[in-house]
Amino acid sequence: MKATYLERIEYRLAWRRTMYCPGCGDHEYAVVEQLEPKTNTPWTVRCPMCEYETYPSPTREAAIARWKQGYNV
Repeated sequence: MKATYLERIEYRLAWRRTMYCPGCGDHEYAVVEQLEPKTNTPWTVRCPMCEYETYPSPTREAAIARWKQGYNV
């Protein structure tokens, strides 16, 4: 069975070192909101270069905080 997802993606460019990709160190990241199918945790942050991704979060702010936390580990 094929799964179909509808996402809203906002590409951003990091100016601070804490927002660089924890996986590859790239400056670009994408804030992703999953619109369909509905879920309680629709937000995540993803690297377009290496596909590193945070765990799904209930809010946009929580997803960005997890992205920053991944870099500081």
